[in-house]
Amino acid sequence: MLFQTETNVLESVTNGDLSKLVPVATSDEFGVIATNTNKMIHGLRDRIRMLTRLNVAKEVQENLLPNKAPDFLNLDISGVSLYCEEVGGDYYDYFKFSENKIGVALTDSSGHGVGAGLHMTTIRAFFRYGVEDYQGPGKLMQTVNKHLTRDSYETGRFTTVFFAEIDMENHLIKWIRAGHEPALLFIPSTGEFHKLIESGMAFGVDKDAQIKEHEINGWESGTILMIYSDGLKESRNDEGEMYGEDRIINVIKTNSKESAKTIENELIEDRKNFCGSLPIEDDITIVTIKFL
Repeated sequence: MLFQTETNVLESVTNGDLSKLVPVATSDEFGVIATNTNKMIHGLRDRIRMLTRLNVAKEVQENLLPNKAPDFLNLDISGVSLYCEEVGGDYYDYFKFSENKIGVALTDSSGHGVGAGLHMTTIRAFFRYGVEDYQGPGKLMQTVNKHLTRDSYETGRFTTVFFAEIDMENHLIKWIRAGHEPALLFIPSTGEFHKLIESGMAFGVDKDAQIKEHEINGWESGTILMIYSDGLKESRNDEGEMYGEDRIINVIKTNSKESAKTIENELIEDRKNFCGSLPIEDDITIVTIKFL
């Protein structure tokens, strides 16, 4: 009878029913098995509750990212985030300042998982607060860094940032890089790439950190600006080799006449082929901007 009871409960667990426990009626081997079975069921219940909460967090975080690229004057824009866990620390966003001016941000919080995901939501909130009174990239970045440092300095968490303001009327790009992976600028007439490498300190470390704006005057049709987090370049295959910047450049150059979305898809597919069946080890975010 004890054996049959144990079997019935285990069959219920196999079918996904965790509502039953095994009565501990004896202190012999059956009692030990019953006790351990009940511990297992309690553990499974806790894990299911945790997974349910993580799925809710994932759904919430997905709604914090842009659900589509902006339809903006003579720009073809595409963005995507791939997280290595249910939630992640990468964030990207678009800000329309006027009919001729748009901002693009990409940030990468230290670590990954739930902690980085919570940090990401804080960064998003400060960006959304800062753009309400937008007075240029430098001022916005100072606001975000000041509030982020106040909230996260004691935790040791920080975030890297790349921000670009694109002024279509004056053909001007103002950009700021704070500890982030350098963006790539592809010039179609020459086939050359420029790395936007000038850097500042990551946010969340020093509220008074100097933030410098840099400018690009003019662009030609077909120019491509790609901003990405380091999870892309640092992806590894089963031999430990990194995906690297050269492969990113090759994909952009090979597909330079295609749409921003196609370039993005080709890059994701190329990375996947390089890494094989290995899972994503770090969050990956890509924003591709093509000037038409």
